[in-house]
Amino acid sequence: MAILSSIKPPGEETLHSAKINTFSLLPPSSHLFAGLSKHASNHRATTRHQRREGSPAAHNGEPGEEKRKEKELKRSLEREERKGKLERVWKRLMVAEEAEERLCNQLGELEAEAVDHAREYRAHITVLMEQLSVAHKNFCKMLPLMYKSSHFKLL
Repeated sequence: MAILSSIKPPGEETLHSAKINTFSLLPPSSHLFAGLSKHASNHRATTRHQRREGSPAAHNGEPGEEKRKEKELKRSLEREERKGKLERVWKRLMVAEEAEERLCNQLGELEAEAVDHAREYRAHITVLMEQLSVAHKNFCKMLPLMYKSSHFKLL
């Protein structure tokens, strides 16, 4: 009987602690004490009655149950924080991807413009090379004439 008096139904708490009495929500056949003797169920009834009257156990609740709920609440809060952080990171990633796409488009336009400028410069260089070639040919044709006329002047 000493063992039965130390057993408390799981999840039983008072309205004072603003928590739901989950044990009272379960049907009688589904809780852990369904197979105990009539004395044990009388003991539970007395314990509930004592807790309702404001015994210290009613205000403290189950320490293991409170710790479990506290851990669950912490995990839930951590999950929500991670979810919020993940959403913020996702938004930053989307902004970065949009910026990358704009930069790639600008780079493509600049590359096309650079190719056009390179073609124009090449055409201009080709024209200048042709002019230089013509000038060189003309110079070579005139060189003997200039040499002869300057040779006679030097003598």
